[in-house]
Amino acid sequence: LLLDVQRPVEAPLLARALEAVQRHHDGLNLSFRQQADHRWQQVYRDAIDQEGPAADSLWVRDVADDAALVALCEQAQRSL
Repeated sequence: LLLDVQRPVEAPLLARALEAVQRHHDGLNLSFRQQADHRWQQVYRDAIDQEGPAADSLWVRDVADDAALVALCEQAQRSL
């Protein structure tokens, strides 16, 4: 999710809100893991214990121009 904010945002507060949403909605805690036979299996993970706090999922970045935004979006996509 890409947010274009007009006023300053407190990243720690936003991270806590994201963490609360992750805890409340089980579907957001599903991920895929590749098995030894190269098949993918969907598994439930504990968002906090397995993947770190929501703050690790929250990227706060400023970009100077459209090219930098495209590069950042591509980096975010690769991280999934």
